[in-house]
Amino acid sequence: MRKILLTSTGFENRIIENKFIMMIAIIVGTILISFFMWLQYSKLKCTKKINATYLKFNIYNHHGMFSSKYIPVFKYNFKGNEYENQAQQSLPKKFTKNFVVGEKYTILINEKNPKKFIINKKVKIDEMLILLIGLFLLLSGILYALIS
Repeated sequence: MRKILLTSTGFENRIIENKFIMMIAIIVGTILISFFMWLQYSKLKCTKKINATYLKFNIYNHHGMFSSKYIPVFKYNFKGNEYENQAQQSLPKKFTKNFVVGEKYTILINEKNPKKFIINKKVKIDEMLILLIGLFLLLSGILYALIS
């Protein structure tokens, strides 16, 4: 009686590796797109315009990142309560020069959770980059799955 040995070839290993990479691309792409959508949804919840007093910027240095994050801090009143919080979005350093301590500015708060507010609803470049990378990864993974 003969024994037959089944061995995998380098070609079969590459197919398995490629499928794994394809699945990772689809998963990471989906996560990035979902994160972008969550960011935009969070902005949509901030609808109530109110005046707030600018206090300062909190600066967060991210090691290994290209730049620091500048997040403005405001004090404001809403429905009889006083709040002092930082925005839910960061701004580029060049915009920090536009803010004067003690001056009033219009902010957009989330009425259901007044601690959360934004300065504006614009889509930032880094947010758009997250979306584009997510779409690229997702579509690359799907396209590879259709071709192979």
